[in-house]
Parts: sequence; C-alpha cells; structure tokens
Amino acid sequence: MQGTMKPKLVSPSWLNLFIPLCVVAHFVVPIEMLFLSSLRYMGIVFIVAGIALNLVGSATLRNSQTPVDFDQIPAQLVVTGPFRYTRNPMYLGGLILLIGVAILLGSLVSFLFPVLLFLILQFLYIPVEEKEMERIFGNQYIEYKRKVRRWV
Repeated sequence: MQGTMKPKLVSPSWLNLFIPLCVVAHFVVPIEMLFLSSLRYMGIVFIVAGIALNLVGSATLRNSQTPVDFDQIPAQLVVTGPFRYTRNPMYLGGLILLIGVAILLGSLVSFLFPVLLFLILQFLYIPVEEKEMERIFGNQYIEYKRKVRRWV
C-alpha cells in the first residue's frame, strides 16, 4: 500500500516559515509587550516540548514502518506513542513550539502566528488528511477518530 499519494495541498513543511516570520514581525512591529522579561523564558519549555513531541511522533511512525513524509501513503494506521492521545502529534508539536517562540518574544504580534498556524491546520490541512485516512483505512480510522481527539 506504500507509494505516493496525490496530496490536495502543498506539503505543510512550508509552515516552518512561521518561526522566522514570527521573529521578524516581533522586531519590525513590536506592538505591546505581554510578558515580563522573567516570564518570557517559559517559552523555552514550550519550544523544547514542541520539538520533543515532533521527534517522538516521527520516531513512532518510522518504528511502525510508516512514512513521515506528507506525500506518502501510510503503510498502517499508527495508534501508539503520542498517537494514543492526539491524531496530529507533529502538528500539535509545531503549534506548541510556535507558542513557545511567541512567549519567548513576548509581543502581541508574535501571538498572531500560532493562531494563524492553528487555523490553517484545523481548516485546511487536517480535514483533507482525515478524508484521505478514511479512504485508506475506512472504519478502522473512523473508530480511531471516535476514540482519539484531533488535538488533545
């Protein structure tokens, strides 16, 4: 069943640009600081947690001999590791990481990027991917969706 599927969207890897865009926006348009300088360092915890969730999610897919790449057909439905708690651990990890960057920067404008990322994932990417997963795995995926939340 492995091979290349025809994605209806561009690979979500372009969303990684939100990190440098968030930093640039913070310095170009520093609209109001939301956090005191000492609290901003909590952002590092979020960044590390987001990276860790991405790494564990990717490793779980690889250990299940299922491709991590967006344009590859999954070999099997993975329901172990972080996939027991969220259907989208890598997207969640990216969102947590970007929230961490926004907290670390501390400005209001930096928080627009996690919100924008969430909206793009929630309404553009995830529905297309879920439809594809239902097509590939049928009732097995529908049952998984009933048991495991989209985010957390």
